[in-house]
Amino acid sequence: MLAGKPKDLVPAYASLLRLGEPDTVTRVVDAALARGYTQIKLHERSVEAVAAARAAMGPGVPLMVDTNCAWPLDEAIAMARAMLPHDLTWLEEPITPPDDYDSLARLRQETGIPIAIGENLGNPNDVRWLANAGAADIVQPSVVKLGGISDAWSTIAFARSQGIRCVPHSPFIGPGLIATIHLVAAMGGDVPCEHRYCELEASPMGEYFDLVDGGLKVPQGPGLGVDPIDDVIARYRVA
Repeated sequence: MLAGKPKDLVPAYASLLRLGEPDTVTRVVDAALARGYTQIKLHERSVEAVAAARAAMGPGVPLMVDTNCAWPLDEAIAMARAMLPHDLTWLEEPITPPDDYDSLARLRQETGIPIAIGENLGNPNDVRWLANAGAADIVQPSVVKLGGISDAWSTIAFARSQGIRCVPHSPFIGPGLIATIHLVAAMGGDVPCEHRYCELEASPMGEYFDLVDGGLKVPQGPGLGVDPIDDVIARYRVA
């Protein structure tokens, strides 16, 4: 219904929790690679943790770092320069607040490191402002924050019209993940879907949370193609 030819599988990258200690980063990255992931995203704020991940992954494996709006501009510039030797695919939300587009544009200009932002976009107009400011190399619209599939899709279309790459934000385990899988499938190409790296005691979306050959299955039924599993919802309901 969105676009393109139907796909059975979309590529996925492992979105790790914040681990802190470089030894822990090494251990978890090794485990994620062994499980079949071919791309890794950290949620770290130290050069040591990033260096540990790159050493574990070796050269050529895509490595992303999300700092969750960690630094003011001057510190962000220093940290981005320190991380440059570790060949980041992108540095995500390095500046606080996340909509300081002028500072993000300056960070791009002064370091040359690819900048990704977008999970905190409030509506599709925000992407126009960040594009005008030259604030990002990658835009990451979040289907659960932007108002659903239609607004996320229009955000993606506009960003692409401005020559900005899009990789949707999706560290979800429920319907938000499934909606994002459909967006990624419709985008075509080799756009990866963010996938929360964790062990679920029970998946509310059944097999569609599981990694398969380094990717995620695309439901083929009407609508999202899969409903949450009632028994799982009932088992874990807290209110």
